[in-house]
Amino acid sequence: MKKSARFVVLLLFIFGMTFFAPNAVWGQGVGGGLTGGVVTSQIDGDTWGGYNKWGYQIGGFAYYDFTENISMQIEILHTHRGSREVVNDFGKVNLNYIDVPVLFQYKKDAGNGLLTAEGGLSANILLSARTGFAPLQADRTEDYRRLSTELHIGSCYYFGERVGLFGRWSVGLSNLNATEVVRPWLTIHYITAGLRLKLQ
Repeated sequence: MKKSARFVVLLLFIFGMTFFAPNAVWGQGVGGGLTGGVVTSQIDGDTWGGYNKWGYQIGGFAYYDFTENISMQIEILHTHRGSREVVNDFGKVNLNYIDVPVLFQYKKDAGNGLLTAEGGLSANILLSARTGFAPLQADRTEDYRRLSTELHIGSCYYFGERVGLFGRWSVGLSNLNATEVVRPWLTIHYITAGLRLKLQ
């Protein structure tokens, strides 16, 4: 079974348990849900500057409330990001990852909703990498490091108890380039905006 298929099966299991046996999954101050959004990204070091490569992010999250204002959130995400040559739109770097961010959140009442500020680190597993100029893009997964880390800073506003709108800036902390012959330092930067849906 491919890694992406395993990821989908894991998410379906978690969400199925949430709907059919919520008391077995979530306790007091513990919950989780779904998250998804759009990504705009760039890679420093490939000379294609600008947040002009569009992608997506989808996954799930679980959280634990330490206090009324402080919580921790762990996410499992499938994220598509990379970079794009702007002038002719022929050159692209397409990277697919499984990301596992661990975020600490500060929560505060904001009128009829809840505002959170959050930050943390993630471990990232590269699923695939395709680079080149269309229509000649090729698999370059071996040229990129399979494991990487990133820093995340963002916020989320919950409209009521379940639906939230979030924004996040992320930057890589490790070199993505694994080639030995020519090794420029490649650093990913990306911005994510999307929705969160709490299931509990």
